[in-house]
Amino acid sequence: MRMKFKILKKLISVAIICTMITALFVPTLSVQAAETQEIIDVVENYTDIENSEYKILDVTHSYGEVYVRYSVPEACKLILAEYDGVTGYLRSTQIKSLSSGTNSSIYFYLDYYGNQSLTIKLFIVDSNNRPLGKSYTESYEITENNEAPSFFYGYDMDPHPTVPLKNDSGRYAYAAPWSVDTDGVLSLPGGNTYLSTDGRNTMPWNEYREGITSIVMSGDMCEVGGYMFEGMNKVKEVTIPAHAQLYEKAFIDMASLETVVLSYDNENNNDGYYYSSLEVKGGSFINCPALKEFIVDKNDNNYMTIDGVLYSKDGTTLIRYPAGKTDKTFTIPDTVKYIDSYAFEGATNLESIYNVNYLDSPKIFSNCTSLKNIEISSSVEMVDLSAFENCTSLKQLVFPDSVGNIYENYNWDEYDDRFKLETTALESINIPSNLSDYPEELPGFLPGSLKSITVSADDSNFKLVGNALFSTDMTKLYRYLGGSQNTTYTVPDSVTSIEQNAFKNCKNLKSITVGSNVTTIGSNAFEGCTNLTDITLTNISDIASETFKNCINLKNVELGSAKQIYQNAFYGCKSLESITIPASVDYIENGIFAHCDSLKSISVAEGNTSYSTFDDCLYCGSELKEYPNAKAENYVVSSDTTNISNNAFEGRNSLKSVVIPDSVTEIGSCAFSECSNLTSVSLPQNLYDLNSYIFSKCTSLSSIDLPDSLHSIGSSAFEYCKSLKSIEFPELTDESSFSIGEKAFSHSGLESATLPKKVYLNYNVFFGCFDLKWVKFQGDSYDNMTSFVFWNIDDLTIYYPEGNTTWNAVILHNYEHKDSFKFVSYNDTNNNYNCSYTFNGLEPNTTYMVGVSKELASDTLFDSDTLIYFDQLNSDSKGNITISYKISANSGKVIPFVLRPAKYDISNVSIEIGEVIYSGKSQDKPDHYTVTLDGEELIEGVDYLVTKDSGFFCEGTFDFEIVGIGDYYGTTSQLYKAKCYDYDVDGDDIVTIRDVTAIQFYLAGIRGVKNLYAADANNDGEVTVEDATHIQKLLAGIC
Repeated sequence: MRMKFKILKKLISVAIICTMITALFVPTLSVQAAETQEIIDVVENYTDIENSEYKILDVTHSYGEVYVRYSVPEACKLILAEYDGVTGYLRSTQIKSLSSGTNSSIYFYLDYYGNQSLTIKLFIVDSNNRPLGKSYTESYEITENNEAPSFFYGYDMDPHPTVPLKNDSGRYAYAAPWSVDTDGVLSLPGGNTYLSTDGRNTMPWNEYREGITSIVMSGDMCEVGGYMFEGMNKVKEVTIPAHAQLYEKAFIDMASLETVVLSYDNENNNDGYYYSSLEVKGGSFINCPALKEFIVDKNDNNYMTIDGVLYSKDGTTLIRYPAGKTDKTFTIPDTVKYIDSYAFEGATNLESIYNVNYLDSPKIFSNCTSLKNIEISSSVEMVDLSAFENCTSLKQLVFPDSVGNIYENYNWDEYDDRFKLETTALESINIPSNLSDYPEELPGFLPGSLKSITVSADDSNFKLVGNALFSTDMTKLYRYLGGSQNTTYTVPDSVTSIEQNAFKNCKNLKSITVGSNVTTIGSNAFEGCTNLTDITLTNISDIASETFKNCINLKNVELGSAKQIYQNAFYGCKSLESITIPASVDYIENGIFAHCDSLKSISVAEGNTSYSTFDDCLYCGSELKEYPNAKAENYVVSSDTTNISNNAFEGRNSLKSVVIPDSVTEIGSCAFSECSNLTSVSLPQNLYDLNSYIFSKCTSLSSIDLPDSLHSIGSSAFEYCKSLKSIEFPELTDESSFSIGEKAFSHSGLESATLPKKVYLNYNVFFGCFDLKWVKFQGDSYDNMTSFVFWNIDDLTIYYPEGNTTWNAVILHNYEHKDSFKFVSYNDTNNNYNCSYTFNGLEPNTTYMVGVSKELASDTLFDSDTLIYFDQLNSDSKGNITISYKISANSGKVIPFVLRPAKYDISNVSIEIGEVIYSGKSQDKPDHYTVTLDGEELIEGVDYLVTKDSGFFCEGTFDFEIVGIGDYYGTTSQLYKAKCYDYDVDGDDIVTIRDVTAIQFYLAGIRGVKNLYAADANNDGEVTVEDATHIQKLLAGIC
């Protein structure tokens, strides 16, 4: 193929379908009631008095207070005015009386809330508010955030997408500064508190975790919070400041960390913010598999090391055994009386541990996957079974008779899984003869892998008969030994109660016979019996929660005379196809059939006065309680339905669409949660609330129309809706607020959002929304928003209505990243079709190119990903640029203008953007254009041969790419698909001397050619002898 390359200068007329951008919200505090218009006039029109004796000497700020040192010859007044640092709006004023003095001081309490930028101005006036001296101006970055993240929240965030290192900085938690540079150094300066939540991936520097190679903490740092350095896999050594307290998980998941150095303060200057000396926890270094040693100064008053193992100075506490040590055995010194939590966590080389004299801490041996032998001392009295979590090689535990209490620690803040022994390979265990504290709880903690339990003959609590542990009177069945190879089991007639977890994870059992004397079954009694296919219950009163959870092969269940069925009773019973609710049942909790993938129908026995079925669904009156998962992919709810219960459709993965009639006025929490294939929902028009978790983890839900009646969205309502890119909220006609609950869109796929005019935003509404690019605030009033709304989103534009002085951007401000938010005001007024759009906060008196992002324009009108720039404007002395444009009446369009630094000269041009007409300027191109094709610079006016892999093709198509400077400045590229014949004149799929002969025969009139286009080899529009010569030169390599 031959292509003539030529640059054509042209003016661009582009039609863009503009989308409504979310209005930005900017912080402003309400004006105090005591302020009068007279004081405002004084502040705004104050004239400085030069060389006056009335002087402001200096001003300092600390913890929400401003301290002013002044000198005045006579009594007078001092006015403090607070301005929003983003919008420049006057928030409030305060007045205080000054007494005469040459070095006096006074303080003001700032009228602020949360993180913010703030400018204060001070004015000295007389009793009539006339100027007496020079005004004083100072700007502050207020970060003493009384909403600082605190460890009890426990929110986990998905890992932030990693980004290349750059110079970045910000504030975190209690004003603590941080910075990252391009060398991979994370710096935490100053004696600040660095608390975090107990949530994963919540640090503002988390996105740089793959590039950070070293951590520099200031010597006077006082606290190091959980998850601070999570996942920094290139850091090999850390030094802990001398006065810092370490929280659990501070250095979690650091794969290359080898050495931890504990600083020693030889001046004993214990001036930490909260804590006077270093405090290190065993759980601070979880999943650090390369950790080999702790280094402690011999003069340290608190700690010491022996062979790299960290102990308290007196040797009574073993704090941390480095997980990367290669020893296979370890004997705990006799001096040790206490072993810290996670002390041996992740020590995968250890096979035997001797002289274990303390087991009353959580997770002491967690993740010791090679550990086979634990010698427990006779001094141990209490055992926390979480100590053995994930000891996957541990098959036997022998407890001394000194043990009186065996329990399991459960960390509610971590939403930790219970029953840690299930994560071991435990086959044999004994029950101590002196067990006295809540002994009946122990069997519920035992794993399904057990093959034997040793019980003393005189044990007062338990009796072992065959493969099961019973109460001594044989009325309670506590635990069946799931390690047995038996596939069937008959419960003895003496048993009246099957206790909690009695058959949990007994994977070999296929059939269990339960006699008529059994009247109660505890929760999770048959959970995880994966080979159990059928069971008959004759005289059971209650089916407890999660009784048959994850019995994946259970097909037939007879519930007998059951009266009550509790939540998740049949959760995950994937083979269950049908079930009949007995006539005796008078109470059913929500969500009993979640994730029952094969369930097609639910029946209710004749005579039941509480429940009924309609269309194979379970109803309680007009409330839809349970929908069978396998019924249909598309479902229309009956018009007789008024309510949809909590969890009614939870985990129905076959469901793709659902239509809910207007008769429904309430939909319960989690109603459609975890419906992973649900793409479409039609909501009723009379719905007032969307309850919490209603569409949580509906990962295929890409759009939803919210009814105009809606006033609130509950917590986590659209959490993890990864396909949901945008959402439109209803406009309320009354004066009430629209409420959006905590984490409502957490980890969703939202890219943009336009919020209602009056909105209440709760904590973490957009938590983990890493794709969110802009949000528009529309109204004049915003209730009780918090600074956590956009927690840890580091590239967000917030549009807010110009002139709005009734709300405050401090609560949206995010100092986790210094430049994380861009606040842009807009003006939606429509006055004779004239509109304006203002950028503020720019560099004063600086030239910018103004344009429209292609992402927000019509995809069909542009063939590259460049921004479309059409004007060059200068910011004013205050850093503002205002763009004026015309718009059609009632179009409601807001133009998503963008800025970039100017690069080339410009000339006048008229641009059409959808319904918007803008008369401005266009960029002129430079005099010389550099365009390359396959690395070769192309010259204007010269023909070039475009080939594929330097060869010749016969008729067909192929792609090639031209790269260079296009219509707009910046490098752009264009991909072409060309149809070409090359020089295959005779059509034999190869270019040879025969093609030259074919041209010669054609010119001599002997015969025609198959590819006449190919015969015009020099592309002059006709076939002559020169074309034959051209092909000969090509074959000879001459051209």
